[in-house]
Amino acid sequence: MLGTKASKPKPRSLSASAVAATLTQARDTCAITVALPTRANLPITWGNDTLSVLPGTLGEAKLVERLRSTDAAVIMKVGRHLGKVRRAVEAAGLLQRAVYVERGTMPGSVSMRLAEKPDDKAPYFAIVLVASTLCYYYVETPLRRLIRRWAGGS
Repeated sequence: MLGTKASKPKPRSLSASAVAATLTQARDTCAITVALPTRANLPITWGNDTLSVLPGTLGEAKLVERLRSTDAAVIMKVGRHLGKVRRAVEAAGLLQRAVYVERGTMPGSVSMRLAEKPDDKAPYFAIVLVASTLCYYYVETPLRRLIRRWAGGS
């Protein structure tokens, strides 16, 4: 009605199960999910996020430019270019959100945070995934905390 002031909803306390259900629903509605460490199938994009698929063969400066202009990225053809890809991801300020995956759908697959990868050796079938800011901070990070808590961690 005109002239009627809408009241603000009152904040409410949520139980752990309600938070878990909300996060699960958020994960399930994301546009794309990827197999991350522990095969948790956490999201990489959300809503109207832009996803770019970039070749690791791009020059380092071009890769930094493209990473800075997108919300989320899949960098393919990493192989012998891993050192350059890592430097580009770090220069773009995205190292915290980057995940390295090698042989993702094959036997012996490995996935880890790119920052935790100890060397710059990678097979041909390796990719780097960079989750969007929304997914990383509002979905992935809270889900990881819940998973650690459910698994008995802190």
